[in-house]
Amino acid sequence: MPWWSPQSHADRRPLLLQRGAIKRAFRAHFEGQGFTEVECGALVTSPGNETHLHAFQTQAIGPDLEQRTLYLHTSPEFAAKKLLAAGEHKIFEFARVFRNRERGRLHAPEFTMLEWYRTQEPYTAVIDDCLSSSQVIPRRSVEVLGAQRLLHFGVTVSPLRDATRPGTAICLFSDLTTVMELEEQLRFKDALARLGELTAGIAHEFRNGLATIHGYGRLIDPQALPAQYRPYVEGIRQEAEALGKVVTNFLNFARPEQVALAPVDLGAIAQRAVDDLQHDLPAGTRVTVDGGFGPVLGDEVLLRQVFGNLVRNAAEACELSGRVPLVHIAGAVDRSARITRVNVDDNGPGVKEPDRERIFQPFFTTRSRGTGLGLAIVQKVVVMHNGRISVGSSPGGGASFQLAFPLAAG
Repeated sequence: MPWWSPQSHADRRPLLLQRGAIKRAFRAHFEGQGFTEVECGALVTSPGNETHLHAFQTQAIGPDLEQRTLYLHTSPEFAAKKLLAAGEHKIFEFARVFRNRERGRLHAPEFTMLEWYRTQEPYTAVIDDCLSSSQVIPRRSVEVLGAQRLLHFGVTVSPLRDATRPGTAICLFSDLTTVMELEEQLRFKDALARLGELTAGIAHEFRNGLATIHGYGRLIDPQALPAQYRPYVEGIRQEAEALGKVVTNFLNFARPEQVALAPVDLGAIAQRAVDDLQHDLPAGTRVTVDGGFGPVLGDEVLLRQVFGNLVRNAAEACELSGRVPLVHIAGAVDRSARITRVNVDDNGPGVKEPDRERIFQPFFTTRSRGTGLGLAIVQKVVVMHNGRISVGSSPGGGASFQLAFPLAAG
């Protein structure tokens, strides 16, 4: 007898009503806590990267009959997290999801999944969810601000079914910090590769045009012109040269680098970078290098550029704020984590909190004559060495750029 026959449906209808009541109760629960209900699209461009989940594949055909491969999502997780990245803080969804190669009493190829996410709340909120629903809360991610960096943990919370200890839960934590940092590095490297492919040709053409303008500007003899026009020629020369440097720096940032890795001493590299800059820094600048620096696998030329850019930026920021620049490069080896940490601190005005998340973005600058590419190049080189960089406050109130590199084996 088919399921749509009145006789079969009569047996199933109580389950239908119960299902509706459950959804209404959950919806009221989440809305009462300030959650927003969302509905993510079921068609996605990627099948996901979990080996035990298999997506249904389909073909989307456009008006021009061009075909594009799409997949029915196995979970709304990725789309929901994009909403969190866009600024949402509390969201939930009754998502219809699809999983291929699943069939059994507890596994169906199509079912409704309840997912909810929130940000900027402590992990105790996950425990409250577990105790209020008496259900296991799996795979929730929490962030904890550590002494040196932001730590990422996965937490699964299970209610302890013991009548003698009500309101008790078991929490299982997994340190996901390294995984999250590796994922961020891969995303950054992929973005750089795509950026280089898209812009390299345009930038080269732009630089050729600037070279022509600059060349013709040099051919003009200002002394042969009336006095009131001479500043215009000089302005053309200066702006063409400045734009040429911007394009060159952008090409250096976007193009793939050829890295020659070898065991190097970060302390010696930092000192060499400081020595190379001693005649270019503002008068009175004092730069010190101390602490422990373990051996890392790196490209000496590129790493010297990292320290050179950081020291130069620090000195210029101090000078612009009217202070004699004092820059301190301190190294420390963490044998347990197998990393070398390096802090570059200064006594300048520091980096404002809203600017810290954007300071490594290309073309972001707080200086009127800055190109906004120096720190972007620094981050690129650090990531190419499987390291990480962040910005905070130095003990003296200035900026502190915190770098970490994996120690070389041996």
